[in-house]
Amino acid sequence: MSDLSQYIFSGLSVGCIYAFVALGLVIVANVTGVYNFATGEYVMLGGMLFAVSAAAGWSLWLATILAVVAVAAVAVLQERLTVAPVRGKLSSLGLVIGTLGVGVAIRGAALLIWKEDPRPGPAYQQGLFKFLGASLTDQVKWVYLTTAVALVLVFLLFRFTSVGRAMRACAINPVAARLAGIRLGRMSMVSFALAGGLCGLIAAVTANLSLIRWDSGITIGLVGFIAAALAGFDSPAKAVLAGLFLGVLENLAAGYISSEYSKAIVYGTLIVYLLARDLAGEEGIIRRTLLRRRASAAGSEDAGDLRIEVRSRIHAVEDYVRLRTQERIEQAGGIGRRALATVDPRRVGLMKFLPLLFVILLWIYPQTTSDQAQLDAAVFIIIAAIAATGLGLVMGLAAQFSLGQAAFMLISGYASAILTANHGWDPLAAAAVAVLLSVVIGAFVGWLTLRLEGLNLALATLAVLVILGVFVLQQDSLTGGAGGLLGVPSLKLFGQEIVEPRSYYRFCLVILAVCMLVARNIYKSRMGRSLKAIGIDEEAARSVGLNAWRLKMKIFVLASAMAGIAGVLSIHYLNFVGPDSFNVGLTINLVTYVVVGGVLSPYGGAVGAVVVGALLFYFREHVGASVGGNSSTWDVFISGILLVIFVLLFRDGLASIPGKLNALVKRKLGKAPAQEPEGPVDDESEVLGGDALGASATLKVTDGDGSATRSLEPVRHETPVVAVEGLTKRFGSLIAVNGLSFNLRPGYVTALIGPNGAGKSTVISLISGTLSPSEGAVGVMGQPVVGRSARQIAELGLARTYQTPRLFEGMTLIETVMLARDRFGSRAWLTDAALRTPRALREERESHDQGLAWLAFVGLADDADAQATSLPVGKQRMAEVARALAAEPAILLLDEPAAGLDGARSE
Repeated sequence: MSDLSQYIFSGLSVGCIYAFVALGLVIVANVTGVYNFATGEYVMLGGMLFAVSAAAGWSLWLATILAVVAVAAVAVLQERLTVAPVRGKLSSLGLVIGTLGVGVAIRGAALLIWKEDPRPGPAYQQGLFKFLGASLTDQVKWVYLTTAVALVLVFLLFRFTSVGRAMRACAINPVAARLAGIRLGRMSMVSFALAGGLCGLIAAVTANLSLIRWDSGITIGLVGFIAAALAGFDSPAKAVLAGLFLGVLENLAAGYISSEYSKAIVYGTLIVYLLARDLAGEEGIIRRTLLRRRASAAGSEDAGDLRIEVRSRIHAVEDYVRLRTQERIEQAGGIGRRALATVDPRRVGLMKFLPLLFVILLWIYPQTTSDQAQLDAAVFIIIAAIAATGLGLVMGLAAQFSLGQAAFMLISGYASAILTANHGWDPLAAAAVAVLLSVVIGAFVGWLTLRLEGLNLALATLAVLVILGVFVLQQDSLTGGAGGLLGVPSLKLFGQEIVEPRSYYRFCLVILAVCMLVARNIYKSRMGRSLKAIGIDEEAARSVGLNAWRLKMKIFVLASAMAGIAGVLSIHYLNFVGPDSFNVGLTINLVTYVVVGGVLSPYGGAVGAVVVGALLFYFREHVGASVGGNSSTWDVFISGILLVIFVLLFRDGLASIPGKLNALVKRKLGKAPAQEPEGPVDDESEVLGGDALGASATLKVTDGDGSATRSLEPVRHETPVVAVEGLTKRFGSLIAVNGLSFNLRPGYVTALIGPNGAGKSTVISLISGTLSPSEGAVGVMGQPVVGRSARQIAELGLARTYQTPRLFEGMTLIETVMLARDRFGSRAWLTDAALRTPRALREERESHDQGLAWLAFVGLADDADAQATSLPVGKQRMAEVARALAAEPAILLLDEPAAGLDGARSE
């Protein structure tokens, strides 16, 4: 009993730190929407200031006040410099990465100022006391008392003061708060100050319980993040309880299992919680499965035959559209496409040769130096560029924030080292097996975590890295433990060891060039287009049948492979692997490389790694020692500052500079797009295709050679293609849809009429799978669809538009329509994209032509290469219709299709 009490009460004292960090995170996240990765560094900074000032002779009370005020000031400075200027202009992912950079910069500044030596903090009160069998220091009384008083004061602040009520209003409804006259900027500043002050306070009170180092904040902050995540980032009380729980859990695990595995257990708790919430949440897999089992078919058994009949009409309409498109091209006299003007995607320009020039310059670099340190640094820069290229695909294309890239480097590095050093394998064979292992584990990790989004994915992948780090540290017999594995042999190629630095550098550079080519091919493929759309608006992408999870999975596995290759190359050059080779710091460095190089460029990771790596090496060798500090103490600080600067001021990264300069030169030279050719053009009524899809139309389709004309009557059938029975949707106490039942039959137009707010758009979302109903059944083509995803329902032949057009920012109109065709291509997405196979090129041309034809059908071929979201609302709405038609739907759900259109288009 005494041991249990000891573990619990000692754990509570540590848990108080986690609770304050979690509380600060939740306060800031609720008021500003920012998940502040620098919060843990607030605790480190407060502890350092308290210890240093106390050691300088300050009274403990003055030292405590200094810690609170100084950390609060740093937090306010962070908000004013890195949050306020970009509020509403930067994505949530960008803000998170920005706070990560601030945290790294604070950590680097602490290293520069206070060096690596740990600092002890004095106790407020000396002595011991016994409580329920536990022996505790008198300082613990101050920890518990401070925690209790601070929490009461925070509660009173939010409950009974105008500032607190304003902060709560910002958390509940920021728009309404702004309309009520509450200044969000001021509340944001107050929330950061409060979070900083709380962290500074708990840091001073607990400084005596453990030694304070420059890197203490990262561990404290990550566990605090876990506590906030367990609380859902929305409840301060739950965040505090979660922090206390994790402190106790960590101590119990250390006492009863192993102190070495306590961190792994804490991070494992996060993974289990996040996955359980994903499975059993409001829109989780379990609830969808139960809904699907309870749902009736809500349709006839012969709907399968009906689907074939409806699809035959769709294909006939497509033939008609293509034929009319070809006629219009011929009418233009063969000298161009006025209404179908597009830029030839195969046009070769100077910009396309810049990546090759980049690789050539890297190839000749070793000839410019004989310095061993420079050559070693160059090798590791190229290796880091390989891993960063993979991470760039995850962050840029898939728009996923992963902090686990170093985990796959660790897996492959240790696997290859164990096979070669311990079991005598050939290095090349071991490397191949090691990379394959990182791919398999990457697929497993992706399968577990990619259903999570945003910050939760980042925390889950980081947890995987930490758990693996604990494992390799503790398995002495397998991994060498803290000492690592020595005697790892060099790689052999054609029987010759690659030992000489220049040879190894160029070997790595060839692999980097291949990775860059693969990344470039994927960016320019249907896979890249689909992933961009998913990253911009996943719901709209799912509505055209794109499998978001599967595509993210493929790119995640590819990134794992690139990380695995980098891990193998690293350890075979060093001839050593240790637990510090692949840590959290490496993952953060890889994120920095991607951001500096350009998140949205296939070459961003490589460019960032080369530029940042070269800059840091130059600073270490030529500047760092002269301004203070040893050769590497400036690295952390500079990396953090670069990350913040590029997130805030240059979000497109270095890889975008050539393109921007090229566009600037063209503007200065006055180069304008080529003039459209003169010639007759059909009027818009012909472009729109008349009543080609009308419910009462008889479509006459002429064969391409003009030899025959056949009539295609509308499909008329009594079997419903959509059946709705007792459909109900509740949002809390609000009933949006109540017991609705109706059928949609083929060949008929059915209108759903009601006033604003009646729930019409909600009904469309329920049928299309965007929302799950509270009660009732929905059948599409005779299949029960309640519980199915929007992608699965789209594959049954249903397409929809939205009340407010949801196109994809940054994508052209033709790309937006081509998205609807992407799911009809080969299933070998990754292979075709990476290798640009003939099949992939053929499918891309066909998709382009089909998309162009549908744009012509709705009268938007002139705008094919325009940015989709830059068009007037009326054209955006017609573009949504074209995208829906391109998906070959048997059922078309149009949400207020005539809104924003002129009279002719409405008719």
